[in-house]
Amino acid sequence: NDFVVSNLIERFSATDPDGFLLYLSDHGEAVFDAPRAEVLGRNEAAPTGPMYTIPFILWNSPKWQARQPRDFSQALARPFSSSSLIHTWADLAGLDFAERDRSRSLVSADFTPRPLLIGDPQQPQNLIDFSLIRPKTAVDSELAQQEPRKGGAQPL
Repeated sequence: NDFVVSNLIERFSATDPDGFLLYLSDHGEAVFDAPRAEVLGRNEAAPTGPMYTIPFILWNSPKWQARQPRDFSQALARPFSSSSLIHTWADLAGLDFAERDRSRSLVSADFTPRPLLIGDPQQPQNLIDFSLIRPKTAVDSELAQQEPRKGGAQPL
């Protein structure tokens, strides 16, 4: 998957575009970092951090960055659900529509953190807040204080 995504960025970059490439995985799985050996793959009845932590990569072309410079460093530590992707994508693309909600755009100054409820959606009474199981690491602090990268991919 890393090869495919890097190849897409490389090919897009070679066209000298005025745009961005956004990659977002559709789901995560507990494989090598599962807290318990019996929880592997995906089991919504027993959610783990790796099941809900997914890659989100935004690559900005130099032309796009020059036309609308933004500092995405604040977005790196924000709690985000892929269900809000349409609002982030519209914000990046400069699109507007009646249902657009800037408070759900990861890259908006109007972003409002919301609880990330995970688990089996067929059992809403058993959903838990992702922040309760998400492992906190030194990387979280480092990412929140990192200077924005000059061109290239920005992991969000």
